[in-house]
Amino acid sequence: MGLPAPFAIYDSDALSDDGVEENIAFESPIFDASDSEGVFLKFDQEYYGIAAGINASEAFVEAFNGSEWQEVYSTVDDALGTTIVDLTDAVAGVENAQVRFRFDGNWSFVWALDNVEITDDLTPGIVTPSGLVGVSESDVPDPLDFQFVLQSRPTSDVTLNFTVDGEQLQPIEPITFTQENWFSPQVSVVEAIADNIPEGEDQRTTVSVTVTSEDPDYNGLVVEEVPVEITETTIPGYTSYRTVEKTYADLSQLATSNPDLASWVDIGDSYDKVTPGGSAGYDIFSLEITNQNSGVEDKPVFFVQGAIHAREYTTTESVTRFAEQLIASYGTDPETTWILDNFEVRVVPIVNPDGRKFAEQGYSWRKNTNPGDGTAAFPNYGVDLNRNYGSKWGEFGEESSSSDPADLTYRGTAAFSEPESQALRDYLLETFPDTKRPWRF
Repeated sequence: MGLPAPFAIYDSDALSDDGVEENIAFESPIFDASDSEGVFLKFDQEYYGIAAGINASEAFVEAFNGSEWQEVYSTVDDALGTTIVDLTDAVAGVENAQVRFRFDGNWSFVWALDNVEITDDLTPGIVTPSGLVGVSESDVPDPLDFQFVLQSRPTSDVTLNFTVDGEQLQPIEPITFTQENWFSPQVSVVEAIADNIPEGEDQRTTVSVTVTSEDPDYNGLVVEEVPVEITETTIPGYTSYRTVEKTYADLSQLATSNPDLASWVDIGDSYDKVTPGGSAGYDIFSLEITNQNSGVEDKPVFFVQGAIHAREYTTTESVTRFAEQLIASYGTDPETTWILDNFEVRVVPIVNPDGRKFAEQGYSWRKNTNPGDGTAAFPNYGVDLNRNYGSKWGEFGEESSSSDPADLTYRGTAAFSEPESQALRDYLLETFPDTKRPWRF
């Protein structure tokens, strides 16, 4: 969890068995702010939720001014670390003030709270990143975790400048806080330099922080260096799992090195690949594995795929290692040899490479990267490719496949509306001619 005990925790899974929306709250004791010119709330939190759609949830902090509750903070996005909320406008001068933490939603993961403090005197300081800042030379920046926030209102703008090892990291954009936004966390993107020098998956570097301001309490404030972990070809924080680029490179080389056993076949394109003006996108590949010289005709085919949902890292690595093991064992393991002499195995390691690339950056990305008509904001847009196939499309209700573009299970505008599902459809119909009857699902 990352928060030392004791702490308070909401786990909405335990509260969702009845299908009724939760609306629960932790309330503070009453406190006297009648003589306070400034009132501030500090707390540590870990919040993981669903930002949009039918299962959306939201975490609130509300303040009581003696007669009514008013919202002073809310988030639908994941949150980690120290949070500071200015309660001055809400409760300064109030004798019987109070705050409460409230979760509202149909389903979510967890909200953990610790070190809750009400104060009228904030010490100048800077909250630095509390989670892993991790990047990969395999085109994986970190747009989420290099996050800072001030601990008190400055009298003048405060700018954070960052110094990096230029052989390891790209320059990082500075961050400036004002008297208006000092308690709002700000993030700069951290990106590795791909130097093509083998250095392993556990590289380390640090970023130094220089603080400048006309506020004497902040100017020159000493801030600890921020550690950054760098991988070469694996996902930051999950170094057992290869990136899209490394997966493709390894399987392509596997086919090149074993031409009698494997073929690396381009079966289609991702959304970004076919859509101009954005990211380059990816081809979608299948590794076709069989002994091409066994003399057996019309071999039965075993098909397996991974990463139709982008954040499901394990599926890609599992099917990739399965393919590698088949080829490595051919000729030495009798069972594997018999399988590849008499059968064909087709492996699509990444159905959803565009979405997978977002997931590698730390987003809890499930869908593809089609923004649709723009009604769903980043990072909630996309089509759930596992709800985009033609069989019974749109017939099972909103809880099974949603018509809301922001929902995790958004099914798209029509069956097979997405290039990824089209590619799989065409490839599977080529592999397995359609024998489905009208009465079969």
